[in-house]
Amino acid sequence: NRVECFCREGYYDSREEGMVGAAKVCAPCPKGARCHNDRVIGQRNFWREDPSKTKLFKCAVLGVCLGENQVFSEALGVADVLQESPAGLTAREAAPGFTLDSTCRFGHTGRLCQACISGHAHQGPGGTCMRCPRGEIS
Repeated sequence: NRVECFCREGYYDSREEGMVGAAKVCAPCPKGARCHNDRVIGQRNFWREDPSKTKLFKCAVLGVCLGENQVFSEALGVADVLQESPAGLTAREAAPGFTLDSTCRFGHTGRLCQACISGHAHQGPGGTCMRCPRGEIS
């Protein structure tokens, strides 16, 4: 049986991926994330450009960035992905097809979830993306 040590709550393993055998380096959890068992999971209203990056950005429009924990939990059918990741898999490994657009509220896409998907348009300047009325396109 292999025993694995994790960084304490609020810290994550900051080694580059694939650095097997190297000494674990526990770093404080980045702003906008929650860290547990060496995982960095983006919180609601924060976004990151790539799952391997630890820098998170505050979303300008509140409520359009759902947060990775909510998205992964729903995809995996668990209450909290940080606590209940099956078979020790990270959420990204257990939820194939995940993209960062998956963390955007429906109708939103792109960097910081600021763009609208086809058939949707911003409701007011800097507002949320709403479906266009029938017969109209964006």
